[in-house]
Amino acid sequence: MSTLDSLSVEAYAIAAVGAVVAIVAVAVVYTLRQVSDLRLRMRFHRPRYIILVRHAESEGNVDVRSYGSVGDPNISLTVKGREQAKEAGEKLKELLGDTPVFCYYSPYRRSRQTAQIILPYLETRFQKEDVRLREREFAGSFQRNEVNRKDERTYSRFFWRPDGGESLADVYDRVTLFMENLWRDFKGHPDMNESAILLVSHGLTVRLFIMRWLHWTTDTFQLTKNPNNCDFITLELQPPDQFGNYYYSLTPESLQVLGVQQHGQLKESTAELWQLKEEWAKFRQPSMRRSRNFSGRSLRRSKNLHSSSSKFNKMFDKQRTSSTGTLSSFVRGDGESADLSHADISPTV
Repeated sequence: MSTLDSLSVEAYAIAAVGAVVAIVAVAVVYTLRQVSDLRLRMRFHRPRYIILVRHAESEGNVDVRSYGSVGDPNISLTVKGREQAKEAGEKLKELLGDTPVFCYYSPYRRSRQTAQIILPYLETRFQKEDVRLREREFAGSFQRNEVNRKDERTYSRFFWRPDGGESLADVYDRVTLFMENLWRDFKGHPDMNESAILLVSHGLTVRLFIMRWLHWTTDTFQLTKNPNNCDFITLELQPPDQFGNYYYSLTPESLQVLGVQQHGQLKESTAELWQLKEEWAKFRQPSMRRSRNFSGRSLRRSKNLHSSSSKFNKMFDKQRTSSTGTLSSFVRGDGESADLSHADISPTV
């Protein structure tokens, strides 16, 4: 074989190797981009605010006979209600400025009308109707007769169910389903990061959302009241705690809207309670529970934390009897799904 032929073969070989390297490089870059996009889609995009608005004054608030003639889903706003919605839009604009807003609202007419009046004031990215945000159903039809509620208090206000209607627990369950969908939206919409989530719904549904998000007990829920027409409740994203976890907190104004007086203080027992909750949450992290190198020091720490958890349970039972202590303790929370192992004790998100 001549020298020229040898050079040609080597050139072809080098070219082939270069082509293979180029193809592999392109494949690697493509794969890395796909992985990066997947990670971006899978990460949580935390809104700065979650704002819950009760609908403005409706005809049913003025004349309860509307529930029997028009029907609960078809009740419209009054003239006063439309003015309330405009004022709420102006207040939210002052609070949010140019913050992107993602709105979910109840399909009932009074809530849709409230949302339609408020949203033009805001930087709305999308609006979505969700049936799970509807009002509690008392009859499932026209309410032509007064609901017989004589057994409600003696049985349980939270679990009592009117004939053909829903209990508070029923509404709580569908609010939980809505929240699971909301968490998926947090993952799927990068624009939701540092945005505002606006929920336009009904007084009871709003309170049950807050109860579920902050992991309130039924006793704590009973200490609150429905917001007035077009009042809004704000959950605000807080800086990470000592473990680097984010959480949301009710604003002082929101506590007033719910009829709760925090008196501007956290009792020492409440602060101690949170310390114990955070210690126990840290202990229950998988990295600590599954550690193979479980030394004597770790064992002593686990015993101390077990003692702390027992102390936490006792304090928790004590706090349930105090309205101030209970709501101070549960003013912050994560809204995570109930099937997560740490959701009931961890204040994190």
